[in-house]
Amino acid sequence: MKFLQRYFPILTWGREYDRQTLGNDLVVAVIVTLMLIPQSLAYALVAGLPPFDPALWVKILVPALLISIVGYVESISVALTLAAKKRQRVDPDQELIALGSANFGSALSSSSAGTECARCYASKIPDHDV
Repeated sequence: MKFLQRYFPILTWGREYDRQTLGNDLVVAVIVTLMLIPQSLAYALVAGLPPFDPALWVKILVPALLISIVGYVESISVALTLAAKKRQRVDPDQELIALGSANFGSALSSSSAGTECARCYASKIPDHDV
């Protein structure tokens, strides 16, 4: 079981996932969605696409949701790995809020704040191999 937990962290913290956490996760998902829609519309205009085409939005809905889940899983996996090296505990809710805040800030400044924060933290650990 430890082998699977190492590669699938949800097996460890998934048992503790409750309705309050789900509610918090849904609030963050709505906030991030509301932030990304105007940004996506702006990119569509720059690329010469129509600003709102319902068929296009339906086609990209599932891939967008999958990408957001993969991004969160990547973030929580890195956080758990770094926390394990320092014998610290990670709160998945706080990790999601931090990821959302970093993405929001990077969207406003057109940078990659989340990536830079992770690099900065990882560089302070002498034996990092992430």
